[in-house]
Amino acid sequence: MSDLVGQGETMKMIPKSMWPWLNVLVPVALCSLLMTLRVADPGQVFEKLTLSILDGYQSLEVESSASDEAKPVRLLQIDDEALEAFGQWPWSRDKLGEILITLYEKGATVVGIDLLLAEPDRLSPARFLSKFPNLTIETEQFANAFGYIDNDQFLSDVFSQTPSVLAVAASHKVGGDVDAAIGFAWVGASPDGLLAYNGLLAPTEILKQSGVKVGHIAVRPDADGMLRRIPLLIRAGDLVYPSLFLSMLANEQEASTIIIKGSGGDDSMIETVKVGAYEIPVDSDGEMQVVPHHIIKSFPGLHLTEVLDGLHDEKIAGSVILLGPTATGLMDFHDTPAGLNVPGPALHVAALKQIYAEEYVIRDAVVLGAEWFGALLLSIICIVVALKCGGLVSPAIFVVLIGSYIGSGFWWFSESGHLFDWSLGTMFGLTAFVSSTAVSLLRTESEKGQIRKAFSTYLSPDLVAEISKNPEKLKLGGERREVTVLFADIRGFTTMSEGYKDKPEELTVLLNDLLTPLTYEIMDHKGTIDKYMGDAIMAFWNAPVDVPNHPRIACEVAIGMMIALEVLNKELLSSERIAEPLKIGIGLNTGEVTVGNLGSEQRFDYSCLGDAINLGARLEGLSKAYGVPIVIGEATYDVLDRPPAGAEVVLLDHVIVKGKSIAVAIYGIIPEQGFPTGWCADHNQFMDHVSDENWKEAEVLLGALQDRDDYPAELLEQCAYRVEQKSSAVRQMHTK
Repeated sequence: MSDLVGQGETMKMIPKSMWPWLNVLVPVALCSLLMTLRVADPGQVFEKLTLSILDGYQSLEVESSASDEAKPVRLLQIDDEALEAFGQWPWSRDKLGEILITLYEKGATVVGIDLLLAEPDRLSPARFLSKFPNLTIETEQFANAFGYIDNDQFLSDVFSQTPSVLAVAASHKVGGDVDAAIGFAWVGASPDGLLAYNGLLAPTEILKQSGVKVGHIAVRPDADGMLRRIPLLIRAGDLVYPSLFLSMLANEQEASTIIIKGSGGDDSMIETVKVGAYEIPVDSDGEMQVVPHHIIKSFPGLHLTEVLDGLHDEKIAGSVILLGPTATGLMDFHDTPAGLNVPGPALHVAALKQIYAEEYVIRDAVVLGAEWFGALLLSIICIVVALKCGGLVSPAIFVVLIGSYIGSGFWWFSESGHLFDWSLGTMFGLTAFVSSTAVSLLRTESEKGQIRKAFSTYLSPDLVAEISKNPEKLKLGGERREVTVLFADIRGFTTMSEGYKDKPEELTVLLNDLLTPLTYEIMDHKGTIDKYMGDAIMAFWNAPVDVPNHPRIACEVAIGMMIALEVLNKELLSSERIAEPLKIGIGLNTGEVTVGNLGSEQRFDYSCLGDAINLGARLEGLSKAYGVPIVIGEATYDVLDRPPAGAEVVLLDHVIVKGKSIAVAIYGIIPEQGFPTGWCADHNQFMDHVSDENWKEAEVLLGALQDRDDYPAELLEQCAYRVEQKSSAVRQMHTK
């Protein structure tokens, strides 16, 4: 019961006018909190969720119409077999130069070298001989096949005569500047957003003098440690450098300038990077998403030993070649959505394949804006759905909305490669829908709590629970229903209270002790307590919920009240709290009335009004006039198919009660427990004689009833009046 009261108090604290606002304010507050968490992203939880969803997109491989072989890109592996064939690492620079010459002779268009050549070649003859300045020896005998004794100079000259591209590494140590050997044009964009480093791990001075184009091999894993993006451009010190594969792309097209485009203004974010015929979409950091299936297609690469033996000449001719280490102990490993421990050179090959196929996945400012706009729009729609649709309709619409939202993300990706994170909108929509629905449920439960609190004082717990479960059964404001009403009054209470004028608190306790068992009897049988009127009770059945066979139930309750009073009297007499047994009179009537919450907006009671109610009150008064405990109206008697269990029913009279103009038959119910019933059959026979105006037989039977000690004196007086007046007409009663 305390829970019910608590809910009622909650309802009082929250005005009705506030609930519609709460349906909006609570979801907005929670979505704002979610937005704050999403922006702050503690522990990068949201970022990791986004990345897993984007990986899910790309697991659905979308093939482009362009052929991978339109411009073949080959990974030439410095693998374990190559190390076994050519000796320990690092190899001499003349070996690298010879490999480059061989590749170009076989028809390679551009060769990228994913190797860092930051120190002079320790195996160079010139470097070795410089340690022995006084040694007289013919240096020519140490020259390579091309007449060079300085391996670095030899490789530098190879670089100067070929379209090769050499890798450089970003460094947080200042220094290491090198000419990128390519120009940059900024159109509506600024380099400020690029990944920035302090310097480079640059080639040796001799190699720099060759004018070889360079490309960085810097990468940045995502929050979950996976590598999904490669920066096309970075800043090292004050200079900008292209990635290794981007520099190779420029060399292959003989492009002298890389054009970087933005949305407008010097401070605008980068949108695309254009190299020759290819315009590459990038994110705001200048990074390109690498499509996972192109990483897979980078394998297997070509074995260097097999290429040098002439086994793959047809694959080398016309191809862009990337020479890089894949041997155990040499490679740099990267975990990617396409697989774990992917060698770095394979990523550059995959990026080139992707560019030549013109297959991009895009996650730019437009996509990010669409995600936030979609999340806000979806949350608003979900709030409206939760408010306007009820039952199973709103969850069904919500599921359709979320499904459509997620489906639109996959459609956008399949159509144009945009990586749309639907998790943000789904979380916003779910938060908005659930919170708005929860507020609505809380509002409903609070209203039910108010109903339970209002009704718990005059309804049985079963009825309160049923109304709470099905509030539609309660029509606030009033409805027409057939009810059976009960009025019960304590006989002689006014006189008895005079004896308590010096101790009124004891009278209150006595009255409560009397009304409590009578109330339990009513409420235990699905009755509704209308009100307490001092020493009287008014109750009714069949409202606010249906009570089948309510006239019989009401009659049986009246009998039960008489039995409960008998038990109470024994307790009170034994404790000497009363000198004489308490008595009550009960009136019952059935009829159609108006029942509902009646009163004002400030205070109302659940009650009923109607002619049947007034008649029920008059019948309770007649119970005293006729000396019987329970009087029921004709309408109640007519629907009883048999007498109530444990009682006899007698016809008392045909009367017009005070304040009425229509005659009714009134009947008495005499409980078998606590009341004599031996006279009931003779009395009913007497009433039959009165009805037939057989006065002689009626007078004889009346004499027999007079001789009985158990025949009610008040009823005897009423019957004697009939015989004396020899009248079977309806009597006009003046008793209230």
